[in-house]
Amino acid sequence: MILSFFKQKGFNIFIYLTIAWLVYYLSKNDILLIPKVYSYSFLFVSILFLALGFAADMYAWSSMLKIHNIKAAFKIIIISSGIGILGKYLPGKVWTVMGRAKVISDDSPVSVKEVMYISFESQILMLWTGLMISLLGAVISGLNLKYSLLIFVTLLIFSVIIFSNKYKVLVEKILLKLINYSVVIPKRNLINKKIIIANFLPWICWLVGFYFLASSITASMPSLAISFAVVISSTFGVIALFAPGGLGVREGILTGYLVLCGIDISLAVTISVFSRLWFLAGELTVFIAALILRISGTSSVSEKSTQ
Repeated sequence: MILSFFKQKGFNIFIYLTIAWLVYYLSKNDILLIPKVYSYSFLFVSILFLALGFAADMYAWSSMLKIHNIKAAFKIIIISSGIGILGKYLPGKVWTVMGRAKVISDDSPVSVKEVMYISFESQILMLWTGLMISLLGAVISGLNLKYSLLIFVTLLIFSVIIFSNKYKVLVEKILLKLINYSVVIPKRNLINKKIIIANFLPWICWLVGFYFLASSITASMPSLAISFAVVISSTFGVIALFAPGGLGVREGILTGYLVLCGIDISLAVTISVFSRLWFLAGELTVFIAALILRISGTSSVSEKSTQ
């Protein structure tokens, strides 16, 4: 039913709902406040690595499609990545998966359902690489044992989901009981080293970018350990299924981690909120670029059909 709705006008409604929800959240919370900037050079470098992270994320998505024999043009990769990027701000997270799946399906003979499985698999792998980096950050920063254990257990669960077809069925049954909805996890195990490395790249770029962002609004250079805050908070923000975009969850985790790294609580809150604006600005840029490409592509098709 959802897929048939999507095939008609649901996709456009999804875009409007995403924008409306985002505007509502931004107007309700003080995320648009810009703190004092001590180094505009560091801020520029942070924006550069933010952009590289989104480019690397598109490369990872393209690589995942290729191993499933789906060759999408660069323009389609941008559109599929950008159109669904704000779907995370709607409760449930499923809209991000469905959004990019619909774009790829429209441009290939593969069904929306099939691409949705691939998109879900890509999302799981992205979270797995994020958890790997998070665990490293927990060790380097000397994070409390119980928090480190939580990251390790979550990583173990995702490892089972990705690399073991035997336990994927068990996870499906558990999810069915927990959320009363049938979730089918792809059973194909086509993951290789290239795909894994491709999914590490976005996190590394955002990790470096976040450090320069934090450094740009602090009077002195902070510890390198704070870099992992953006990966840990973003990963668990996505895992928090019913918090739109990890909103609230992400900021809470990020602030807590920064405090554990020795950052003053007021400064930690400032960095946390500003990093949300920083990342959201990148997402909006990708979304607008995708929307322009989508509209221009639709216009071109319409012109050809009238000739």
